[in-house]
Amino acid sequence: MTVDVTVVIPTCGRLDMLSCSVGAALGQQGVEVEVVVVDDASEDDTASWAAAVGDPRLRLVRHASRQGVGAARNSGIAAARGPWVAFLDDDDVWAPDKVNRQLAAAAESGCRWIYTGEVHVDEQLRLLGGGPPLGKNVVLVATRPEPAPA
Repeated sequence: MTVDVTVVIPTCGRLDMLSCSVGAALGQQGVEVEVVVVDDASEDDTASWAAAVGDPRLRLVRHASRQGVGAARNSGIAAARGPWVAFLDDDDVWAPDKVNRQLAAAAESGCRWIYTGEVHVDEQLRLLGGGPPLGKNVVLVATRPEPAPA
């Protein structure tokens, strides 16, 4: 299976929300995704739920003890097979064309990383608010510079 993007979803005890996030990730159109759910030592049925989904694009990485969301994301990155990694929180969803549009924008601009703004919706997906992406000068200030080539 060719993978364009690995979607990393960290979770801990929020199976009630996780299924929507996984569905949104697996439902991406025009792009080949794999979804890595990192279970940060949940005490619910996350592991058995993930096995029951039965989609080969979904993999579960499980922490035996809680390590926190940052460590969970890092474990997801380590398990990634795609050249791009996208982070999705277990209580968030994406539009079906989000990843495809982001990859197209990256290809067009030659960027090596991409980000978006946010949209807030209710349980019926009615728009509540949101905001555009931060300006690139604001975002670049918050990142570490790349090391100079050797």
